[in-house]
Amino acid sequence: MKRTILITGASRGIGFGIARLTLQRGMRVILLAHREDELKSAAKTLVDEGFSSADIDIEVLDLADSDAIVRRVPSLPSLQSGLFGLVNNAAVEILKPFNELSRQDLDLMWRVNMLAPILMTQACYPFLKTSKGSIVNIGSTADTGYYRLYSVYGASKAFLNSLSCHAAREFGFDGVRINVVSPGGVDTPLMREVIESGVFDSEEIRQTLQQIPIEQRWATIEEIAQTVLFALEGVRYLHGSDLRVHGGSAS
Repeated sequence: MKRTILITGASRGIGFGIARLTLQRGMRVILLAHREDELKSAAKTLVDEGFSSADIDIEVLDLADSDAIVRRVPSLPSLQSGLFGLVNNAAVEILKPFNELSRQDLDLMWRVNMLAPILMTQACYPFLKTSKGSIVNIGSTADTGYYRLYSVYGASKAFLNSLSCHAAREFGFDGVRINVVSPGGVDTPLMREVIESGVFDSEEIRQTLQQIPIEQRWATIEEIAQTVLFALEGVRYLHGSDLRVHGGSAS
């Protein structure tokens, strides 16, 4: 039986790249996101690329709805035949000065970036324990990079990193691995939207790129996906670790 990987935020960007590579490795994927139209489009793109529709399930779920996660995820039909991997990739990135973040902004980032990975892990854990599976949480170098406008988003990723390290002390005894992959800047649709919004000026972006030792560029989606797949199915002894993928631009 093929291994199944559930990926949150899988309709675009890094999540979609992870899904594509997962299928290339001969596994099944469950694409989870909150917009049905984007999920259907992502699934169609993968089928058009030659992957079997039998290996692709989609689940529409708003990760800001904590009650829905608890209620629906354990009984998802696509999970009942087994789950080898969970990738907590979905996140909300609200870039504002600290004092301009609203209660709504804060609540949304708390629910999606911090609470949802906890609830998704709890809901999927019985399946992962049975398969001796693996969890990968997508962090960010903004957790310790201390960038302008990233205060709460960066703090949410620091929370996720610490959570994963603490959880590793428990999960390993059940045979379940948990690791973090923390990218720096990645060339995603979201990154392009941020750049085009003008929230950072062109000179600031140029200087940032020039300080990246490897090829003075952002990471590709494929490079992050490759790291995630290594964490998911690679060395069993890799556990409670943070794989930082930033081209040498941060410690």
